[in-house]
Amino acid sequence: MSASLTRHLISTFASAYDRATQHAFLKAAGERTLDKQTLSAWLTQDYIYTRGYLKLVGLILSRYTEAPITVRRQLIKLLSTGLSNVSEEQAFFLKQAEDHELDIRAVPAGVKAVLFGEVRPYMLPLPETSAYVDFMVATGTQGTIEEALVLLWATEKCYLEAWTFASQRVKAENPGPAADALDKFIHNWSSPEFRAFVDEIGELVDQLQIPLDKTDQRCERAEGVMYRVLYLEEMFWPRM
Repeated sequence: MSASLTRHLISTFASAYDRATQHAFLKAAGERTLDKQTLSAWLTQDYIYTRGYLKLVGLILSRYTEAPITVRRQLIKLLSTGLSNVSEEQAFFLKQAEDHELDIRAVPAGVKAVLFGEVRPYMLPLPETSAYVDFMVATGTQGTIEEALVLLWATEKCYLEAWTFASQRVKAENPGPAADALDKFIHNWSSPEFRAFVDEIGELVDQLQIPLDKTDQRCERAEGVMYRVLYLEEMFWPRM
């Protein structure tokens, strides 16, 4: 079996990977015990996150000629799929919010959305969300194309495995008030279709042929991106 950068990154940061994809929020989501306020607060921040994701994909697309010529066609296909997916996801968020009476402008309990010194009912990013979006934009503009692609894969991989973890915790008894919405979210992001998409991105990243050598600058940068994504993913989930 040939060397795989994606497997290397997961194994290198195994503990951080588990923390990012097996958070208490996900356990409660799988057990369907989350209250609507907590779910709404997460939904709001994830909707804001999708805006950063769109920027990242657009930036990578604008730089696709920097990728090895052997992966460019596959890259354009994946980026096009990613843009379509996130556009559908934004509509999905809004529909679930409407169908299940979730507040798309919610903030976590005890947090006030303050703008210009006043409490406002706006969709404002929390610091963790802003940091994530800023990292995506910075990597997409200032990082190498390899770093940007590792970031794209890492954020999708974490999302897939996080909701797959939640799907494995599902309990039928004593569902909470947000159970129906949670069922939709879990199904959407643990589906075979989503896994196939994430796997395709991983295969492309592995085709970049970055040496698995910590003394190699390309490997060091890829590890730096992975470490940062895992930290941001863990911080992104609502406190439980």
